[in-house]
Amino acid sequence: MKMAGAILFGLTTPIGIAVGLCVRTSYNPDSTTASIVTGVLNSICAGILVYSALVEVISVLFVAPTAAHISHELCSSSPTNSYSTRT
Repeated sequence: MKMAGAILFGLTTPIGIAVGLCVRTSYNPDSTTASIVTGVLNSICAGILVYSALVEVISVLFVAPTAAHISHELCSSSPTNSYSTRT
């Protein structure tokens, strides 16, 4: 499965570059189509960001709320905690 992903990435990257080189001569940044395409791609990127935040960060609170509470206490401790006063 890893090999298939590597092959797929190796094939789609040059194809994407070729499409970009062909489209750049006909691209008008002030057109309505360009604004729509930019908006759609930006919304997809924002959706991926929200999904990642919900799955990777916030889900930890629901799976192990005590672990999240402990890590929050460790991160928000004052500089004069027991670790910094050891000699």
